[in-house]
Amino acid sequence: MKKNEKSKKEMFYYYLKIGLAIAFVIWVTISINGLQGTAQENSNLILRPEFETSFLPGGPERFSEAYSDVENVDTETKVEEGDYLWSTILIANRGKKDGQELNINIETAAEMDQILVSPTGYSNEVNIETEDNKMSTEISVEELDIDDTARIFIGFNKDKINVNEQNWADSYEDYLKRISIESGNVEDVFYGLAY
Repeated sequence: MKKNEKSKKEMFYYYLKIGLAIAFVIWVTISINGLQGTAQENSNLILRPEFETSFLPGGPERFSEAYSDVENVDTETKVEEGDYLWSTILIANRGKKDGQELNINIETAAEMDQILVSPTGYSNEVNIETEDNKMSTEISVEELDIDDTARIFIGFNKDKINVNEQNWADSYEDYLKRISIESGNVEDVFYGLAY
């Protein structure tokens, strides 16, 4: 009888050890899956484009190397730069991932008569859709690589703005309302003084 009780006790401990081992394996598997999910969520936050936006006076003459890369106009025919008061928007990708399928919306307080885009990158497609009032435009750019800068030159007609060229550097900021940049799940907004 004692031998039978001893073997029942041994069997109980044997099955208990197997049960604990199975429970431990299940716990480790669940923990690893949870850590992988957390790591993926963190990488989505860290590995994303981050856009730095600047708005400056001056246009193609100030960034002559970028003017030769303008995609939406024949640079050989040359836009008459002296006919416009120019501002330049610089959009730099300072993030950890390339920006894909950028949608850039620009709103101004005066009509944009010329919009020239230098997107950087080889064969980077650009599409521009301007509203009839010429005060809002949407620019689509295929991609913006890490540490690259896209340049958007905006020409305002001198005759339609009550500012002369000498005072433009002091008042150009008064004509920008808003710039929004979307790429995937990232959206950055830059507000100008005219907002």
